[in-house]
Order: sequence, then C-alpha cells, then structure tokens
Amino acid sequence: MQETIDRLKKSRAGHGPRAPRVRSASAGGMLLVPALLLSQLLLTPASVEAQVAGGQVSGGGSASIETAGFPRAGEIRGNRVNIRTTPSTNARVIIQLPDRTPVIATGRNGDWVRFSLPPEVKVWISQSFLEAVPGDTRLRVRGNRVNLRATPGTKYREIGQVAAGALLRPTGHVDTISDPARGPWVEVDAPREASGWIFGKYIALDRALTPAEVGSFYRPAANPERDAARAVSPVAPTAQATPAVAKTPGEPTPASAGDAPSSLAFRFPSVGQEPLVEIYERINAVFVKPLEEWKFEPIVGELQELARTSEDAVVSRYALEWAGLIEKHWLPTQRKVEEITLRKNAADRAQQEAQAKEEESRLEKPPIPTPRESDFSAVGWVATLGKFRKVDGTHRLLNGNRLLFYLKSEQLKLDDYVDKRVGIRGVIQDQPPSAGAQLILVTSITVLSD
Repeated sequence: MQETIDRLKKSRAGHGPRAPRVRSASAGGMLLVPALLLSQLLLTPASVEAQVAGGQVSGGGSASIETAGFPRAGEIRGNRVNIRTTPSTNARVIIQLPDRTPVIATGRNGDWVRFSLPPEVKVWISQSFLEAVPGDTRLRVRGNRVNLRATPGTKYREIGQVAAGALLRPTGHVDTISDPARGPWVEVDAPREASGWIFGKYIALDRALTPAEVGSFYRPAANPERDAARAVSPVAPTAQATPAVAKTPGEPTPASAGDAPSSLAFRFPSVGQEPLVEIYERINAVFVKPLEEWKFEPIVGELQELARTSEDAVVSRYALEWAGLIEKHWLPTQRKVEEITLRKNAADRAQQEAQAKEEESRLEKPPIPTPRESDFSAVGWVATLGKFRKVDGTHRLLNGNRLLFYLKSEQLKLDDYVDKRVGIRGVIQDQPPSAGAQLILVTSITVLSD
C-alpha cells in the first residue's frame, strides 16, 4: 500500500502549480496566468489498462527481442499503466506506473517494449545470495547470476538477473512465508538489471542513450527513513534537468514548461483579484506537501463561499471554477491516499495482534523435544530387500553401504520409508550367520530426515 502512495507522489513530482506571472491585459480585459496547470490530471486514481485485446505476443524469450537502436530514453504514457513480466496480456502484472515516468527502454518484441524498471519499483531476491557490506546499508550479491523476482518465491518467472558483487538497497521488508523451502526473500529497490514489459502505445521513445547516460539516468534510491520524510520521491529523474525559472517574492514555485496546454490553466480576473491571489498561495502551500498531508476541503469550501457571496461577478465565477477543478482532479487523489493509509494502519494493527498471539501461543506451548538416536533400537536408512536374499524380512536398514539389520513389520508399510533416514523401535531377533545381520520386528518408526 505504501508503494501505491509512492507512485502517486512520483506522478505529481515536477508537475506543481505554475506561478501567476501577469501579462498585459487582453482585448477582453482578462489577465491570463499560467498557474496550477491541470497536468495533475495524472493524479486521478482511475487505472489505465496498458495491454489491450489483440496486443498479446506469445513467447517472449530473449531470442525474439530486437535490441538494435537501444537503449533509448522512454516515458510512460497513461495514468496508471500495467507493467508485465513478459510481453503478453496473460503475464503477471509487476506494478502500475504513472504517466510521465522516465524509463530506459532496452528492446522490443512486436508491439511490446522492454525497459529497465525504475528504482521506485520493488523486486525480490533470495536472502541466501546476499551478504552485508560493512559500513554500508546496501547488500552485496554473492552468486554468479542471481534471479530477481516480482514476488517473493519462484512461482512466477524471473524479471532479471544480477551478477556477483552488485550492491542492492533493501527496503526493510523480508518475506519468510511465501516460499519457505528456499528460505527468506528480501525486498530491494529495482536495479537496472530488472526489466518489465509495456504495450508500445503506452510508452513514448526518445533518443538513444550513451553508456554514461544510462549509468546516470536513474538516481540511486536514498535511505528509506529519509525517503519517508521527503515530500516527493527522490528517484527516477528526467533525462534533462529543467532550467531554473525566475520568480518574484511571494510567487509559488513554477512548474516545468509544457506540462499542459495553457487553456487548462487557472485564470485570474483583471480586477478584484486579491482574494483569489491569497487563496492561490494557500493552494500551492498544500500542493507542495506530501500527499499524506493534503487537505483541500477547507479551501474548496472557502472558494464555494466566495462564489456565493462575492459582489464581483467575475471573481465569483472564477472561484466556482477553481473549486470545481480541485474537486475533480485533486480531491480524489487525496481521498485515495487517505483510504490507503487507513488500510495500511489497519493491516499493521492486525499484523501486530497476530504476532502478539503467536508469541503468546509459543510461550504457552512447551517445545517438542527433538528425538535422540539413543531413543531407538537402531537408526539408519531404509532400503528394499532385493531379489536374492533368503531371509525372514522385507527390508534392510543401512548405514551407507553397510547392512545393519533386516526389517519386518505386520502393522507398518515399510515401503513408505524407503530412502529415508529413520529411527526404529522393535524386537530384535537372531538370524542364521549366513544372513549377515539380525532381524528387527518393527513396532514404530520415526522419520529423522529425507
């Protein structure tokens, strides 16, 4: 859930409200100010399905990927676009990326484009291939080419591989439940080796990148505790820095040029604009805060009241227009973040309660004692008897290749224990010297290891 909030933050980063820079009056007596451009349409929570019917591509192996002309700068086109593990609508969705997210495109398969996942996407790697780095919060890979996964466990195919010595930044999340047979899984910020697929109509490709540009395209993720205190995500910068724009004292910080058509800007009337200028400053003060701190309802209420009571009909009309724009484009995002935060808090409380109950149960129940070899009549590996033995038994108990005992049981099905190391309890009976071992009439059997 926190990742959803982070993606919403990323989608509005660099699209803040524009400064009210006043130009000369138009023929209609209005001053148009390119302020609060509605590029924040990107923040609406409606999901965009990146893969459409007819766009499925079978296969997806490396042999079918076209890499000529790549890597290239790319940019996501769509509010929340599905990113998949392979070039197919049947493939698992890794994440949804917001509009204007810059990425490194690395190849193509038909109508699909492969790209390097930006660091704000989280991926998983087996803990058994990681080691701590002294004096560093990152973890070092200690395998040859270790798989990266979209989820903890091997249920779904890998989305990339990292070589030995690579440094990965953990998020602090560890999964011990999804795939216990392979040990814990560690969540990390996606390195450039982690790839996803997007349907071609939802990505705009730009110029080819040099190796130096590829290396600096994504900023490395910062310390997680520091990231949580930042207003916007520090990762995935645009390929070119936005030039600084001069502003007068008291002006809100201007956004980059070309965020949205000027016809979508908030406009100021030519006379009686003082209440709107003051409200605009407050709108901007809210907008630059972290999404979790957005509170637009009081401003909307004030604009609606101004629209009802202002003696200036022009100011009234513009106040009503502003209130409508905020209600349409920003309040849904604010409420979505509030809903996610409530769900996350509820999930955290439930997890804490479950952990407390588990700990209480663990303290109440005495541990099950581990059996000792001395508790049994004999310990070894169960094997079938073979065809040529003339003995009163059905199975053998071995220590390596050495025969320990013959086994026989009227109550137990010894075939179920073949090739398993077991502890045997029973009655030992002598056999002729030619048999080579004594016989155990098995009364109970405990599996010690497979």
